[in-house]
Formats: sequence, C-alpha cells, structure tokens
Amino acid sequence: MDKKRPLTERELKEIVDNFSDFDEDIVDFADESEGEEEVIQYNVYDSESEQSAVEDSNYTHELENQGDEFFYIGKDEENVWKSTPVSFTSKTRSKNIIKILPGSKGAAKTVSNHLESFYIFISNEMIDNIVTCTNLLYTENKKQNFARDRDCKITSSTEIQALFGALYIIAVKKGNRVDVRELWSTDGTGIIRLRAAFSYRKFLFLLRALRFDNINTRKELQNIDKLAAIRDIYSDFVKNCMNNYIPGEFITIDEMLHPFRGRCGFGQ
Repeated sequence: MDKKRPLTERELKEIVDNFSDFDEDIVDFADESEGEEEVIQYNVYDSESEQSAVEDSNYTHELENQGDEFFYIGKDEENVWKSTPVSFTSKTRSKNIIKILPGSKGAAKTVSNHLESFYIFISNEMIDNIVTCTNLLYTENKKQNFARDRDCKITSSTEIQALFGALYIIAVKKGNRVDVRELWSTDGTGIIRLRAAFSYRKFLFLLRALRFDNINTRKELQNIDKLAAIRDIYSDFVKNCMNNYIPGEFITIDEMLHPFRGRCGFGQ
C-alpha cells in the first residue's frame, strides 16, 4: 500500500478557497421563521404494510390530538368521539344518597344459628296461632269425616315445627315434585329424618288441615278482606321483616305466579 504524502501549500490554499465559495450560496431563513413553532407531521402508515392508504380511509380516523384531549372522528366527518369518559362534577341528589346501611337490625343482630333466624321471622306466637286454628278444624270435622279418633288427633306446636322442618328438607333435596311415598321409602332411597318425624299419611293430613284463621268467622271477614284466610299471619310476618331487616339499595319487587287450581278472588 502506498504511503499518503503531505499536502502542499498550493493544495491547501485551493481547499480553503472552495469552502469560502460554498458559504456564499447558503440562504439564511432565520428571519422568516422566527417566533413560529416547528410543525412536524408523522406518517401514520406503515411503509412495510401491504395495505394501502385507501383501505385505511374506510375505517374511523386515527386518534386526533387537540391539546391534552384525544378524540376520534367518525366516518361522516362530523361526529366526534372522546377517548375518555366525560367527568361529571355535579352533586348527587339528596334523595339518591343512601343514609341507612342494609342488613339485619334489632334482635336479628344477636342470632347465632339458623333456628334462631327462623324464629325471628316466624315467631312462637305465630306458630301457636296456627296450632289453634288447625285444631279448631279438627274439632269441627272429626265426627263427620273420620271414623277413628286416632286418625284425627289434634296437633301441637312441636308437630307444626316438625312440619316446617320437613318442608325445608324436601326443598333442599329437590323433592318438591317427587312422590311422597318415595321420600318416606324404607329401601334406603328415602329420607330417614322424615320417617323419624311422622308417617307420610300424617304429613299429607297436616298439609290438608293446616289453617291460619278461624273458620267460623272467615265468611264474614272475606266480605271486607279478600286475604282474610291468611291476614293475621301475613301481617305478623311483614311486621317481623320490617323490625329485623333493612332492604338494600338494589332490592326489586316482581311478580311470581304459583300453580293453583280453583277460584281466586284477587289477581296474582
């Protein structure tokens, strides 16, 4: 490889003269752009993509920037969609402010098991009233409809509570549409607790004979109250609910249709 030789004085002078000629051709734009901000436009299309700009124009425009706020422009070039939800600074109306926390209150706060919770809403006084009204039906119809006294024995508070417990067990076991004899079956497929409480004949008899009002005054009361047959226990139950529970913010009231055969004096 040849060694580089040093430049002569003449060659250095020619290089200096060439640079001085280049400086004279430079135009100064400083005065024209003074005080203006530089605007830079970025290419939003990918040069390596196979899709063209025409295809992209069919979709919503790219995210626009106006100061600190971003928004989208629709296809019709008129609708503007903000990228962030609008903040509401207005105060909540006083009627919409929940001042009472939902949940149990009163005696319901001190319960420690499921049985106590049941007695909070179905009290012993309500059960005694059911026993009295049901036994009244036994006394009135015993001689006409039953040949033996043992087929129509009066019930008790303990037996009515056992009836409610049996209904709960049947509901938990999904047996509401199962034949009663299968629930009391002794081949191992039945429920032992039901057989321990009473026979299936007694169970059916209690369901048929269960009453919540005085049958001697029902006709008179039905002229002024269509719910006379259940008015007393219904009022007591609603009262217990109001005294022991506060409904939540999102509670709803809806209708529920029950299967029923017979005449009904009021709409369900």
